[in-house]
Order: sequence, then structure tokens, then C-alpha cells
Amino acid sequence: MPDQHTTAGDDFDVAYCRERVEDQIAWYERKSMSCKRIYLWMQAVAVVVAACVPVTTSLAQEVPQLLIAATVLGLTVALVAAFESVMHYREQWKNYRSTANYLKREREFFRHRAGPYRGMGDGDARISFVERVEEAIENEGLATLSVLAVPPQTQPAMNGAAADRP
Repeated sequence: MPDQHTTAGDDFDVAYCRERVEDQIAWYERKSMSCKRIYLWMQAVAVVVAACVPVTTSLAQEVPQLLIAATVLGLTVALVAAFESVMHYREQWKNYRSTANYLKREREFFRHRAGPYRGMGDGDARISFVERVEEAIENEGLATLSVLAVPPQTQPAMNGAAADRP
């Protein structure tokens, strides 16, 4: 009978790790890379375009049509900054990366019965593993919602009453 229990436990380990943990790790890694790419691209655009604004403005004294270009460049910098303040790609990148790393660490601890799983029986280790994995996934979801729900700090209040609201 113990062999059947071990086989069922091994099936659980393989199935849960493959169908849930590995899938989530892959998803968090993809989202992390995507947010990182977008964040770095937006920062590069903002820096390059911002550097062009004073040059274009200076040249506009000679060629007045360049004043429109300088305005468009300045507007581009403002839009990139505003979009980042709404989407928070940097924070999302960090949240997704740290969750993927946490899940990898938990997976290895569980597989080798190390860390919090040391000395636990198989049943207790499985329950603890599932609880810890699901809690990490839930916490990341809450962190992402929290980051996206935070109003940008750079927007000025419309009037005195709005400034008093949290």
C-alpha cells in the first residue's frame, strides 16, 4: 500500500508542478520580460527625445518651423511619462520577476524537502506547498491591482476640495 500512496503523491507532485507551478512561472517570466522591454523602451524614447528638445528649440531661432517640432518633441516626452505613471511598467516588471523567482525557489525547496518543507511528511509538505504557491499568486495579483489603482502623484489638483481627498 505505501507504494500506491507514494505513486499518487508523485503524480500529484508532477501534475501540480507542471500544470500550475510551471505554467505560472512561465507566465510571470513572459509578463516580466514584456513589462521590462516596454519600460526600458519608453525610458529610452523619453531620454532621447528630451535631449532633442533644447537642440530643436535653439535651432528654431534660425528656422521657425522647428518650433513645431520642438513642441511635438516636448509633448512626446510628457505623454511617455504620463503613460508610465498610469501603467507602472517598472513596478509590474519587478512584481512579476520576484513572483517567478519566489515560485522557482518554493518548487526547489519542495522537491528537495528543504527550507520550510524540511522534516515534514509528504502530505503536510504538499499542503504547505500548495498553500504557499497559491498565496504567492494571490499576493502578486493584489500587488498588481494596487499598483494600477494608485492615482499618479504628479497630477495637480483641480481645486482646493480635490486636493483634500486621498
